[in-house]
Amino acid sequence: MVFGDDSEEFLVYYCPDCSNGFSYPFLSTRQLLKHYPDHYECFSSHRKITGAIQRIKSSNDIRIVRRFLRSEAPGRSILEIGAGSGLFLSMLQKRGFEVSGVEPSLAGVRYARENFALNLEPVLFEEYRTDRTFDMLIAFHVLEHSNDPVAFIDKATALLEDEGLLFLKVPRLDSWPARLYGRFWSGYDLPRHRAHFTKEGLTRLLQERGYRLELFKGDYGPLDTIRAMSYLSKYSGNRTVRLLFRIPAAFPGLMKLPWAVLLEILMSPFASGRMSLIAGKSASS
Repeated sequence: MVFGDDSEEFLVYYCPDCSNGFSYPFLSTRQLLKHYPDHYECFSSHRKITGAIQRIKSSNDIRIVRRFLRSEAPGRSILEIGAGSGLFLSMLQKRGFEVSGVEPSLAGVRYARENFALNLEPVLFEEYRTDRTFDMLIAFHVLEHSNDPVAFIDKATALLEDEGLLFLKVPRLDSWPARLYGRFWSGYDLPRHRAHFTKEGLTRLLQERGYRLELFKGDYGPLDTIRAMSYLSKYSGNRTVRLLFRIPAAFPGLMKLPWAVLLEILMSPFASGRMSLIAGKSASS
């Protein structure tokens, strides 16, 4: 369910054949839009603590982009799908990349224009049309929002140059936070997340669509742990659990963050709650 929202119950069904999960009941893309308020995290200001964390992560991701797009940045083109506020694209642009972005939220489009002078295409990726192709497509925490991940990847493939790269980030279903927090794991984020990927399931899906895996790494998600503490303190059916988590959940974010980061580091051998992949398009795709 959507915690703190008046909403029907949603379920996740796991498919043993494809090693991925899918949300039920089905909701069309248009039906899902009501669950994306303007204060949704990726559209919010980057002046808060979450913004500082995002900038650190973005700097690390830019190093990865520069490593894989080996030639000089000028002339190398990047399309970000679900560009949010435009922060990451603005950082890439400052390093010389030619950037474009797609973002269906008008709040995100406005923020990108007013703060970064970026003109994002205000459409859903399914509706995006262009005659261009790109050296890299970036979709950070977007694929899990798609009702049809196969169609999403196929469209991305058509927009890539031969030997182009697809840079994805998604929550990891077969991770320690998913097992530990159960339905309170923010990686589920129902009903907004429609698909739920394991490492095996996502890599197999990409390989079946003609990609080769170039990079796989786990990503820390300390904010996921902080959210889980908050959810447990409010919504757990066990009164003792609610009381137990109410105290740490009441601390300011700056006090909770170091402990959440430490827990993520200690538990990382058991599969982090988020994963990043870079997949290369084969010439025949």
